[in-house]
Amino acid sequence: MLPTQLDGLDLLCGLGTQRSVDGDGVFFNYLRFNSVELQEYRRSHGLGFRTEVRFNPDDLRQLHVFLPKSKTWLSAPLQRPQPLAGRCLSLVQLQIARQEAGKKLTRANAHEELERAMVRLQDRWEQAIRRGLRLRKDTALIRMQGLTSVPLGPNAPAIAPASNAAPLELSPTMRQLLPKVVPFNTFSLEED
Repeated sequence: MLPTQLDGLDLLCGLGTQRSVDGDGVFFNYLRFNSVELQEYRRSHGLGFRTEVRFNPDDLRQLHVFLPKSKTWLSAPLQRPQPLAGRCLSLVQLQIARQEAGKKLTRANAHEELERAMVRLQDRWEQAIRRGLRLRKDTALIRMQGLTSVPLGPNAPAIAPASNAAPLELSPTMRQLLPKVVPFNTFSLEED
């Protein structure tokens, strides 16, 4: 049986990496994720800690932080969502925006520089459409528009279940094991 909530699926199938949790929460690829619960945990267990985080690469509105002492997972939302007209920000789109921001991008000015980079990319896209330039030559612009990404988010079209299909339910084993998912060693071909 599959988990009934997408958070559980993100946790089981999401990409993982190691990050530090401090007073600002989790800083991941120039985005800050934090929550009241995460800060309460951090305060009660010292100044900061390093742990595993998991995320859905097609939807960076939140990531899941492993709490080592309680052996549980906690969702931490993105603190300042990027202006993408209500769409989800994907990891590919974030990497393109980071490339556009270039050397101006620092931890202190990350939100503002990423926002400016996205506006510049959007302007380039609109100019290319107005001029009739061949867009397929600029793959970064196409990928930034999400034309090659999976549509996610509250406004994404849902696949309607078959009328005779029974609703999905968690098996007792899955219900018992899902909250206790223990992190496993992950790797990345491009370490930050």
